[in-house]
Amino acid sequence: MKLTLLTLSLLLSLATLPRTFQTKPDWKYVITSEDDRDTWKTYYDAANIERQPKNIVRVWLKQVPVTTSDAEMQHIINAIIENRRVNEMSTKGYEKFAYSLMLVEFDCAGRRGRSIAIKDVDQAEKPLSSDTRDDAPFAPVVEHSVSEVIMEAACK
Repeated sequence: MKLTLLTLSLLLSLATLPRTFQTKPDWKYVITSEDDRDTWKTYYDAANIERQPKNIVRVWLKQVPVTTSDAEMQHIINAIIENRRVNEMSTKGYEKFAYSLMLVEFDCAGRRGRSIAIKDVDQAEKPLSSDTRDDAPFAPVVEHSVSEVIMEAACK
């Protein structure tokens, strides 16, 4: 009987730990959008959508620049590096930038969203930088926006 109680106790304590193991990402295409002169494809990780109480959903996005030449990609990289310099952020390794990952959270019922974290990744799939803001306020999701398309996919 003691062994059974011990086993049950261990299982219950493991069930309350934060989820640290995730399934391999399953990137589903959401939308192609333009930002200034640059075009980006956005995907969401359908395998790791985290559903929380009160109809809150967390999902990782992958934003990949769409380019037709090395010169176009270099233009995007140069713009990212310049933006980081202006904001006094490290530019180490950014000459090999490949894409960004962003953790977003949606209040599905309230149609609000916020960005929680961003990670830039290089061509070798190594992280360049990351930033997390758990205190970011929710903002309304605008109708017919990129955010609305992503929210609708994540909140299904």
